[in-house]
Amino acid sequence: MKYEAKDSVNTFKLKKDTKRRKVYIFMICFFISTAIWCLIKLSNVYDAEIKYPIKFINIPEKKLIVNEVDSFMVIQVKTTGFNLLEYTYFKKPYLVSIDLTKLYRKTNSNNQEYYLLTSLLQYQIQQQIGKKNQLVSVKPDTLFFVFENSFSKKVPVKLNLDLSFKKQYAIYDSIKFVPDSIIVSGSYNLLKNIEFIETEKKNINNLSANTELTLRLLNNYPKNLINFGEKTVKVILPVEKYTESSVDLPVDLVNDNNHPSIKLFPNKVSVTFLVAMKDFKFINNEEFTAVADYTKRIDNTLKVYLLRYPSKVRITKIDPDRIEYILIK
Repeated sequence: MKYEAKDSVNTFKLKKDTKRRKVYIFMICFFISTAIWCLIKLSNVYDAEIKYPIKFINIPEKKLIVNEVDSFMVIQVKTTGFNLLEYTYFKKPYLVSIDLTKLYRKTNSNNQEYYLLTSLLQYQIQQQIGKKNQLVSVKPDTLFFVFENSFSKKVPVKLNLDLSFKKQYAIYDSIKFVPDSIIVSGSYNLLKNIEFIETEKKNINNLSANTELTLRLLNNYPKNLINFGEKTVKVILPVEKYTESSVDLPVDLVNDNNHPSIKLFPNKVSVTFLVAMKDFKFINNEEFTAVADYTKRIDNTLKVYLLRYPSKVRITKIDPDRIEYILIK
């Protein structure tokens, strides 16, 4: 009985293994046949319409396209299934350049309306889409253009930065950016109101070292009506560590007609300033001059201001900022 049971188990395992092998063989054959079928189908040539993005080149000099023109062109081609699969899932169609040197002027127009027959561009388009795609036809068959005279002017660039610094750090001297102005061209009605071109918004926190970045220039105007000579600006943020210091200065009276009997109280002020640590050793009192203008007296007091101070310092406080005076008879 034990031998019979053992034989039954072995027979069951053998049948199970045989069945599993048949399933594996079936799956392998299925995948091979499917792959062969796909290769055959993808090797066949099909008629297909592919949507290509287009750009215009050789626009008439000092002219601007002001109407809405198609930004895509539907091109009917004969191509293999492999190419269709590639364009559908893996690769975007090429950008096709449309040459505007073959424009025709519309009759009874004001010399600003033109059209272009795409049938005249088939050779040019075929060269761009490649030999693996045989061009059959192009839609639309005609492109229409309305032109306007283009004007240009130079305008400044305005940075849109929001900066914060680590304690004691700040911009050293000034922010530098190139270019600081650009040539803008386009429709006169829009161009006349443009006073500056702004960059994209950029937030940078906890600055403590020199930083370089590139910012896009924002063109929020209708498409093709305003064009920029530059698309970006390079920005340099020079950053240094600063320290606070102060100097005591005598106050010189100006515009007093050399009146000997005017006395100032107090006759000295304390000037507090920030200076980059690398420049601190070069700062001395002789570079500062504090004055009070007698012609600008208010209620027996005079405003104190600095006539001269080093370019590398930032004045934060003058104490006191107003002083009294008396006339001695």
